[in-house]
Amino acid sequence: MQNSEDVFFRMHSVDGDLEVRNAEYVFTHQSVGDGLDVGPPETTIRGNVEDGYAETDGVSGDVVINDADGVFVPADAVGGDFAVVGVENVYSDSVEPGHTPREYDILLIGCEQSGSATDPDVSVYVTGMSHDVCVDGTRTDIEVYVVGHAHDISVDGRNATVEVVLLGYANTVRLGPNLSADVVAETGFDNEIVEEPYPVEDLIEMPKTDAFGNAGFGRRKVTFQVPAGDEDWCRNCGEPADAIIERH
Repeated sequence: MQNSEDVFFRMHSVDGDLEVRNAEYVFTHQSVGDGLDVGPPETTIRGNVEDGYAETDGVSGDVVINDADGVFVPADAVGGDFAVVGVENVYSDSVEPGHTPREYDILLIGCEQSGSATDPDVSVYVTGMSHDVCVDGTRTDIEVYVVGHAHDISVDGRNATVEVVLLGYANTVRLGPNLSADVVAETGFDNEIVEEPYPVEDLIEMPKTDAFGNAGFGRRKVTFQVPAGDEDWCRNCGEPADAIIERH
């Protein structure tokens, strides 16, 4: 493939070797070598090519990418060797995916697509650019694998851990207040993981107004809780926290 803007690979998309030459950016979760002995191509793609996509089991043989702007190679995308030559910027981490693409509840590839799921089993795998995904009712631990750029992923639920794997740039993953994040990799730049703070109101068992409202006439001791202002650490134990209350 010659002179494309971006090229996106998915897991198990190339069963041979992959060589990237003279790209501006390479983002990868596979180990990178220095060069391969790839023979003459059987097929050449050139001209006014904006983006290229390799689906799962999409390429039987070797692939050479020449003069692309960005190349995105997730874990287990290449069955053979992977090498880069003359690339300006390489962002690389070693990642072992927990699932195959066919197991995910939401599986998108391309540009500006949307997807949603409720009470997912595995969750999200997106490839390309500018996807918009909403996941609700998460009750078990899930994985979110983001490949490309400008994706917006929102996950809400309760009492679960979201394993986040990022490959690319300008991606945002938003997690609800009752979820925790396990960031496996944040490979690239300008990516953001937004964890909503635990709502402090959920910690208050007796509001001040209710405590005084139940006091009645005469003298009586009451107990209530209020938010502890803008503090982000506990005065008693010194530990950091998202939500802190004071007992009175």
